[in-house]
Amino acid sequence: MKYPYLTGDKIILKSISENDVDALLEIENQSSLIILGDDEVPYPRTKESLLKFIHTEDPERVFGIYLKENNQIVGNISIYHVDLQNLNCEIGLSISENYQNLGIGFESIKLVIDFIFYYLPMEKIKLQVFSFNKKAIKLYEKLGFQHEGSLRNEIFRFGKFQNLENYSILRDEWKETKKGCTFKKCMLSFK
Repeated sequence: MKYPYLTGDKIILKSISENDVDALLEIENQSSLIILGDDEVPYPRTKESLLKFIHTEDPERVFGIYLKENNQIVGNISIYHVDLQNLNCEIGLSISENYQNLGIGFESIKLVIDFIFYYLPMEKIKLQVFSFNKKAIKLYEKLGFQHEGSLRNEIFRFGKFQNLENYSILRDEWKETKKGCTFKKCMLSFK
């Protein structure tokens, strides 16, 4: 199957090239990203685990986040736990420390939400975030995600249990925010 390139103002989301695995491995093993990883991901990542991660089968999908100006990979965004019966999925985001707070996370999530709601038959997109990750929570709320509740003492980190916050956005809520593009306007191409 051909996978889409999702094009934004600053970035392109596309399949991760095996040539970029070493650069992505360096990003994924940055200390601030390891701290925020959940228990499903082995840290530090190995090249083998990363290759397995990027070769995920449909309907789950992993996109590399590439800068438009120089085609440099700066992170990844993934669609996972795809539930075709209940029409929901989860997303996860990882961006290099050097490229955070530049709007890349906002644009990446926006493009993926548009892709999910206009290309896939999903009704709901979910995500989880540590309660101490205030920057991420602010970003998700800015995009229109609604807080659904907390999982108390869900994951053990830093010598103590940490809470996870559950967020989601529904298809109709996304349309109402007008943060998304119309599908005709979205720059989606298959290569």
